[in-house]
Amino acid sequence: MSDVSISLDYYIKPRTAFNVEDAVAAMRRALSSSECSRDGGPSLAGLIAYAAPVGATIFLWMPTMSILPGLYAKYFGLPLAAVGSVLLITRLADGITDPAIGFFADLHRAAGGSYKTWIGVGGCGLVIASYFLFSPPAPVLQGYYLFWSLAFYIAWTLVDIPHAAWGSALAADYVGRARVYGFRTTAIFCGLIIFYAIPFLPLFASSEFTPDTMRWTAYVGAALMLTSLAAMWWAPNGETPSSSSGDTARGFARAIISNKPLVLFLVTYFTAGLSYGMWFGLVFLFLDGYLHLGGKISVIFLLGNMAGMLSMPLWLRLTQLTSKSATWAMGIALFVLLQCGCAVTHPGDAWWISLIVIGGVYVSFACQTMAAQAILGDIADYGNLKFRRNRGATYYALLTLSYKATSGLGAGLALWIAGYFGFDVSAHAQNPSAVIGLRLGFIVLPGLCATVAFTLSLLTPITKRRHVVIRRRLSVRCR
Repeated sequence: MSDVSISLDYYIKPRTAFNVEDAVAAMRRALSSSECSRDGGPSLAGLIAYAAPVGATIFLWMPTMSILPGLYAKYFGLPLAAVGSVLLITRLADGITDPAIGFFADLHRAAGGSYKTWIGVGGCGLVIASYFLFSPPAPVLQGYYLFWSLAFYIAWTLVDIPHAAWGSALAADYVGRARVYGFRTTAIFCGLIIFYAIPFLPLFASSEFTPDTMRWTAYVGAALMLTSLAAMWWAPNGETPSSSSGDTARGFARAIISNKPLVLFLVTYFTAGLSYGMWFGLVFLFLDGYLHLGGKISVIFLLGNMAGMLSMPLWLRLTQLTSKSATWAMGIALFVLLQCGCAVTHPGDAWWISLIVIGGVYVSFACQTMAAQAILGDIADYGNLKFRRNRGATYYALLTLSYKATSGLGAGLALWIAGYFGFDVSAHAQNPSAVIGLRLGFIVLPGLCATVAFTLSLLTPITKRRHVVIRRRLSVRCR
């Protein structure tokens, strides 16, 4: 912490005495400059137009992670080993495509381009890839699943990384930026809620996910995506960084490795993400194979996502009253407390007890999503000041890559632990060893990781006051 604080003090310590009000006034006087945006951010309509594409994107993304792998094995004759190999290859490909897309999006933005171009291309690609991925022929070949999975995830990355970086450009001030990412997080939960509501439509005989459900998911997703892309053009472009010379490999690496707040943030986010990844990897088995709540799972997930969405005003208010890092820490602390609730939940308990616990975790995850993205926007400002180049998309590419890695690694580790201890999802009653393995992977280890992340989140060095100083220095550079 001391090294990070010293580094920040060196770069953003005021040379003369000033107060926050003077700094904000200076920022407002610099609004005509190309690198400075309005403190309060866009209007309500502009925020909705900005957030819309990510809702459609998450609607299409969720089934690729939680539903399609099982359907390809159950209905389309693809062996589980082949499904697992495809998932592994796509995760390895992310390690190349995510940083590359962030790098080139930054170059395009610095040359006067718009993030909207990337989102538009990626969104159209998602519509095409989703149609073929969600409606495969039977039987399907592994190559078919791999090709359209790679196409889907590349298109998703083309949308997600520029969209996240765009949010940082829409508001310059500390709280306004949190508001932007609050709307983005709300749109994410809206997409999830719509997806989980699909099986309840009168079109289907049951609330289970089937190939017919997935085909209609592709149709609905295409309509949502095309509509949101049309609305997106009404959103403001945000601040435009001043043109700069071409980036170099050395400067690119230095902007990541030497950015101590960024390194601390990524370690914190990875640790927190690992705890959520383990939890999400076993939550279905915990509810279905241990608590025997199979008939209530769809309702629990649907209401849980609604709780996460409705919690956003609370987290934004806490950000205003405290700070982004304190709010992030409170969200992680809530997760730790809810793990204690999971520990005292047993088969035969009323299903609404699980609803409260699961819904609470979605509320915690909403805080993680909003606060982390808003904090990274402030770190991008610091990197812009220190290294004299805006690499926002690159930083958000690292965030996206970390999310994908922790989701896969956490879920895989948790499932391996449960399987090692003998957990059998088809058994009506689990032996004591299996219950220990389930609780270790679903409750104990995620809780320990979250406790470490809670401590690290409090060390975030860019406070509200320091961010004002950073923006003040950037505004002076714009003159």
